[in-house]
Amino acid sequence: MEIIAQEEKYYIFHLDNGITVLIEPLPQFMSASVGVWVNSGSIMEKEEESGISHFIEHLLFKGTKNRTAKEISQNIDSVGGVLNASCGKEATCFFAKVVNKDIALAMDLLSDMLKNSLFLPEDVDKERKVIIEEINSLEDSPEDDILNLHLKGIWNNHPLAKHVAGDKKNVARLTREEILNYFKHFYTPQDIVISMAGDVEVTFALELVKKYFGDIEGESDKREIPPPTFNSIFQVKEKPLEQVHICLGAPGLSSRDERRYTLGILDIILGGSTSSRLFQEIREERALVYSIYSFQSNYRSGGILNCYAATSPENTFKVLDLIKREIEKIVQFGITKDELKRAQDNFRGGIILALENTSNRMLRLARSFMTYNRVIPIKEVLEEIYSVTCEKVQSLACELLKQKEFAVTILGGLNKG
Repeated sequence: MEIIAQEEKYYIFHLDNGITVLIEPLPQFMSASVGVWVNSGSIMEKEEESGISHFIEHLLFKGTKNRTAKEISQNIDSVGGVLNASCGKEATCFFAKVVNKDIALAMDLLSDMLKNSLFLPEDVDKERKVIIEEINSLEDSPEDDILNLHLKGIWNNHPLAKHVAGDKKNVARLTREEILNYFKHFYTPQDIVISMAGDVEVTFALELVKKYFGDIEGESDKREIPPPTFNSIFQVKEKPLEQVHICLGAPGLSSRDERRYTLGILDIILGGSTSSRLFQEIREERALVYSIYSFQSNYRSGGILNCYAATSPENTFKVLDLIKREIEKIVQFGITKDELKRAQDNFRGGIILALENTSNRMLRLARSFMTYNRVIPIKEVLEEIYSVTCEKVQSLACELLKQKEFAVTILGGLNKG
């Protein structure tokens, strides 16, 4: 079939200090989004540094040599913009979205936070308490709690198994000196990618980046991260909850694996949509759950394909067996052409709809470059999606979805059942 995709124009520059700049001009929008991406997340942390990347993400909003924390908020609020950050396992992003005429202000704010944050002792101590409350809130969320437990069981002591926020004990003891030392070694030009998408003129945007970020200095502290080993486990954590929460995991693929599009199709058919097999069979036909889905945890060094469900205690093992049964049907009998076509169109639709947002465009540029060292054109992505066949899906399912290698985590009050 003919693949129809919007023509893309994006530009890649490298500043003299080593920062990579990605710009996608989109004159059809009235907004612009800019992200400062740092190649530092929880995967880079040593055991005694657990939670330090996330801690830094918080602290960069607490005030600089030029602005108080309140003034940072007031500056972005005064133009109706958005200023936020996100810390993940592989990268941290500080980003802003503003009306196109305010892009210089966004650059000024982000560079001020990156270059001039004070890390005052009193702010470190206050934010430490905030982060501990954040961890408490995650532990109160069954879906967050079970995934954290699940990854620790599957990947054991690998850095990918650590929760991004860290553990409360380590957050409580991290010192200002440790935080500053980590910041010095990982927030360096070689580790920074600045991505921009929206109604911006390329030359003007590049000059702004040079003005605000061209003087950043430092040498990167590269750390080699080995790929994780998948461990088949069965673990139960008793917790007083109304429902029992289930995670079933199988080996997945690295985000760099060429078969990632095939796995994406398999995921959609298995449990990644409301027409998926898990949703239709276990929720719609049997009414055993409200929430059930599959999802991927994909990183540069490895991945997992997961199935999640929440059900009444007495139905726990029935639901678990039904998940396994639906997986086995795909392994043994494959998928239909109708399922393949629906999944491909679903995949395509999600990508195209996301492109109608400058923040998503900015995010796509950076993630693509940081993962593949290039920006993969949308047309190429769509061609890959529509090159997936029923045979490729079944072959990958046979390789990855072996019942003896499943990892199962259960959270809740099984004694109620």
